[in-house]
Amino acid sequence: MIIRILLLVVGLFFGASNANALLIDFNDTAGAAHDGASLLYGDYYTRFDGVTASFDGIDFISPGGYLYAIDPRAAGHTDASYSPYNDSDYLMGKYGLTLSSSDNSTFSLYSLDLGIWGNTVLYDIRFTANYADGSIISFVHTTDNVMNKHEADGNDFDYVLLEWENLTSVSIISHDYIVAVDNINTTAASSLLSNDFTLVSTPTIAIPSPATLLLFLIGLSALPIVMRLNKKR
Repeated sequence: MIIRILLLVVGLFFGASNANALLIDFNDTAGAAHDGASLLYGDYYTRFDGVTASFDGIDFISPGGYLYAIDPRAAGHTDASYSPYNDSDYLMGKYGLTLSSSDNSTFSLYSLDLGIWGNTVLYDIRFTANYADGSIISFVHTTDNVMNKHEADGNDFDYVLLEWENLTSVSIISHDYIVAVDNINTTAASSLLSNDFTLVSTPTIAIPSPATLLLFLIGLSALPIVMRLNKKR
């Protein structure tokens, strides 16, 4: 508890010194009117059908065609055994989510809270970051739904630490279930303010940029020529 308080104080200090600090928490989104959205189940959900939802300069789109903003009161709905809970509104996307800047500029993603809507014990969710220089980072995060059992307490979300900068887009893909996100941190200062219960440091797999790959292939193709020249000497 003392450590969390210290982190909060540090985060508030640096956040106050950084006017651009931003934490996208989706609070008051569920049940509110939005373009292209409809309200469901007593205004506990806001559903975005086939549209891009924009929050604080970041566009969110779902490969499955719809997004849901979920109110914590939805834990009382009949689907609650599948529903993650964290005591605040959050955003869900069918089969995952893709994030990009609303004005096509680069952006940063330092961390987020990740949940899952489903009844399988373990889920593999692939994160893919696309950088402005053409390079890619990708990894698989495994989460579970152990606490998604009607209890309106605790926190069913993982805190995923990313620390990515100079991005053009990020995809979070599940393929056959619904992914939930909250407390999306686009600055390092605000990444300390997430209300996480589980801290997950994420391994990454770097995929070379097209330019790097081209140089490697050119060098590889020249290798036989160099070997022949050495033999002649």
